[in-house]
Amino acid sequence: ARGVKKVKKDTRAIHFAALLVKEFGRDNLRKGGGVVDVAGGAGDLAFQLSVRWGIRCTVVDPRGVGVTLTSRHKRLLASRATNSAMITETWCEASPLARQLAREWETFAPARADHVKALFDESLMSDASVAELI
Repeated sequence: ARGVKKVKKDTRAIHFAALLVKEFGRDNLRKGGGVVDVAGGAGDLAFQLSVRWGIRCTVVDPRGVGVTLTSRHKRLLASRATNSAMITETWCEASPLARQLAREWETFAPARADHVKALFDESLMSDASVAELI
């Protein structure tokens, strides 16, 4: 279609995560267990939601090993930690932006995204251990 900008495959999770936040709001997406990414594969969307937006995400996919960190992901996490460490108490007292970034960045580095290795069907929804995740 004309006028529609095609997004590169390697950045589509970034754009889709931003669209979800824009449409539904970060606070709404953080409610409950967060977001369930059905057929999430390697977890690109889960990574973007968790690290960039601080939204818990669970991948449900019978394939794969869950979220895998690429070198780009590792660089982002390293820069986030470095930048967060640079925000001093004095700076937070003087700057509303510094306070906001410090508050948000301390929640932006989850150790992992949950991965449920199963088909998304009726039996999955009745499994009590999965219900805790989603």
